[in-house]
Amino acid sequence: KIVVSGLDHMMMFVASQHPQTKQVLIHQTTYFVKLKKDPNNPTSKTPVPLLTPCGPDMTMAIRRSQFAAPDLWKASLKKPQGLKKKKVKNHTTNVFG
Repeated sequence: KIVVSGLDHMMMFVASQHPQTKQVLIHQTTYFVKLKKDPNNPTSKTPVPLLTPCGPDMTMAIRRSQFAAPDLWKASLKKPQGLKKKKVKNHTTNVFG
């Protein structure tokens, strides 16, 4: 169930394939939603959404469709030593610092 009165923006994603290159594309568009009364049925309580294009529209291409080798995948997830925080032990503060 959707609470229609809470809708103000809508993002639409469409997946397609490029005709020549057969590359998978994802199109993303953003709309502003305005709720109006239904002109065809004025007694209806359900509002009709009016979509107005807003914001950036993007087309994304998927270039990688397979995972890396397990050893390369493990090396890519490894964090450098400098990023790990050291534990602070026996550190207390009072009103004087």
